[in-house]
Formats: sequence, C-alpha cells, structure tokens
Amino acid sequence: MEQPQHEPLDSHYLPTVAILAPGEMGTGIGIMLRHHGYTVATQLLGRSEYTVQRARDAQFHCYPSDEDIIAECTYVFSIVPPAEAIATARRIAEAAVSFASAAVAPEHPPAPLYFLDLNATSPATARAIAALFTGVNLQLQSNPAGRRIIFVDGAIIGGPPKLDPHNGEWFKPNIIVSGPTKLSLTAFNEHDDATTLVETEEDDGEILERILGVKWVGSEIGQASGVKMCFASLTKGLTALAIESFTTASALGLLKPLQDQLAEKTPLISGFVNNAIIQMPPKAYRWVGEMEEIAETFYTEGGFDKTIYQGTAEVFRTINEDTELGRERSGMRNRGKTVEDVTSLLAEGMKHRRERLSRAATANDGSNQKNEKVVEALKGGVIGLKIAEEDGGAKGKQPAEK
Repeated sequence: MEQPQHEPLDSHYLPTVAILAPGEMGTGIGIMLRHHGYTVATQLLGRSEYTVQRARDAQFHCYPSDEDIIAECTYVFSIVPPAEAIATARRIAEAAVSFASAAVAPEHPPAPLYFLDLNATSPATARAIAALFTGVNLQLQSNPAGRRIIFVDGAIIGGPPKLDPHNGEWFKPNIIVSGPTKLSLTAFNEHDDATTLVETEEDDGEILERILGVKWVGSEIGQASGVKMCFASLTKGLTALAIESFTTASALGLLKPLQDQLAEKTPLISGFVNNAIIQMPPKAYRWVGEMEEIAETFYTEGGFDKTIYQGTAEVFRTINEDTELGRERSGMRNRGKTVEDVTSLLAEGMKHRRERLSRAATANDGSNQKNEKVVEALKGGVIGLKIAEEDGGAKGKQPAEK
C-alpha cells in the first residue's frame, strides 16, 4: 500500500504515528493526523476483515510486523477495547526486545518510542503497563540497538474526530494525558536521528499536542485514566440506568409516559439519554470492559463496592451477547435506531438471557449432582476397601488360646 504524500506541516519533518488498532476512534484520529501531514501506520495481523478494510480506506500504511513499528515509528497510540490494553502493550514490549536483539547497533543512540495508552482503563492498569515498559527499558539498557519506551497515560473523552466540510475545522474529542513526560518536550531532528528533551518554538511533540488538542492533567501515571473512569461512570453509567429504566417502562407499556415526564421535568437528561440509548449498540461490546475497569477503579482508589458497575457491565454484556443489537457496527446501522426498537430488542434479549442462565444453572446442577455421586462412589469404594482389608486381616488371625 502506498504511503500518503503530503507537504510537511510548517516545513517540519513529522514522524510516523502507529495506531493500534484502527477502530472507529483510532481511524478518526489517524485520518486527522494524515490531513495534517503525518504518515499513519498500523499492524493488522489477526484483525477482522472489517478492520482491515477500514484501515485501507483510511490509507494507513500497513506494516507486516510489530518489529516494523519499533523500527519506523516515533509514536504508538494504543486505542483498543479495555480488555485488550495490556495485551497490546505487551505486544509492543515484546517487539521492542525482538527488534533490539536482531538489529545492528546504530551509529547514534536510537530515539525513544513514545507509547500513548489512550484506552478506557483504570489507573491501576495504566500503572501496570508503565511498569511493563520500565522492565523492558531495564532489559534493553545495555543493548545499543534498544529503543527506550516512554509511556504516556492518556484517555479520550468524546466521539471520533470529524472534518466539517463547510468551514474546514475539525471536531475533536478531548484527549487528556498525564505522566512525567509532556509531548511538547520532545523534538525530533531527522538529520541526527535523535530525540532530545528540549523545548523549541514548534517541535514535533508540540505540533502533535496542538493538532490533537491534548490537555495535560498531571505528572503522575494514572491521573488521565482516573479522569476518564470518573467521567465515564456518569455518562455511560447513566446510559445503562436509562436502558434498564426505559426497557422496564416499555415492558409495562409506559415508555411514552416516562419519556414525557423526563422531557417536562428534566429536559437535559431527557435529551441526553434518548440520544445515548440509540448511539450505544455498536459500542456495547467495548463498554463491558470499561464498566469493569470503572468498578475496579472505584474499589481500589475510592474504597467502594464493585457491585454497581459490575451490574452496568452486565447490562452492556446482555446487549452484546443476547440481542441483535450486538451485531451493529458504526456506519452500518440496521437495528436500534430508535429508543422503541432498542427497548423491544432488549426485552427479547433479557428473555434469552434468563433462558441461557437457567440452562447453565441446570447443567451446573446436573454436573454437581454427578460429581457428588462420583464422590460418594469413591468414598464407598474406599470404605469398602478398608472393610475388606479389615475383614481379610481378621480372617488371617487365629484366636488366642485361653
């Protein structure tokens, strides 16, 4: 696939950005970066045909291996479902070790690789990934070909970037980051192939921050993730509550009266939840893991019980696994485009879920009963063996003479 040809922004050399993986958000960010002159790359081994086609349509350069990302890129953006965040970081860590072990030592020390974790994960997950890269850096510090990996904790709040064709301006989500290293303190010089932690009037890190609209929220790893968790607990948590409320009202034949009351008494909430419910179906599969990360955050950092957000995770899991809504994709919507359709499908899905759980419970009970019988049989066998041994021993003994 040909790499995009763009004039460099402000006559600066703009390094390559790898995006893992090019889902809806990652693709939107990549398209915006390409618009501003960046080369955007990805690695698609094991991804679905849908994702592969999306990357091709966005004209991303596709590397055959993760080692190519280590060799060619300055930035890696991890934008994956929460459950894949650690595995994605581990991929890059392993590729860094693999690349360094096979590469020829360069004339100059290689530039650092900046890994921006922009996933909806807990502060604890962010700290775990940072520790992973710290370990890799220690492992590679004596290898002249090893690239130091600088971890940046980040999060995305809002929808994917979109270009307004009328005014040429980009709608951007809020991208927040935290950690000891700011992107604006990185400068890439293509002539000496080195990255230095110095401020210049317009270095590449500063350009990247400006294009993305990055907001730095603190110097500690986990702070950006913490903001995301607390924010999403309100927005997506409210969406889950609204789904339960609307679906129950629908089952009672009271959806319209409920919507009327919300519109009259709380119009802002009414507008939010009615829109959120119909926008949710293609995202439900990702929100399962996000709710679980929120539950972990509130438990670990706040001391609260996990029950509430484990429950919201189940709402989105039901939508993804037990209803037709789980098949929906952004840009290819068929069902769930009205609140009425969402609640109707979810009511049906709840019925399927109860049946599935009932079958699982029945199978589990049958398995437990079988196991109990096996245990009893084994006990009986052991007891019988013991009795037989005792009987055999008794038969072998002659009564003592008096």
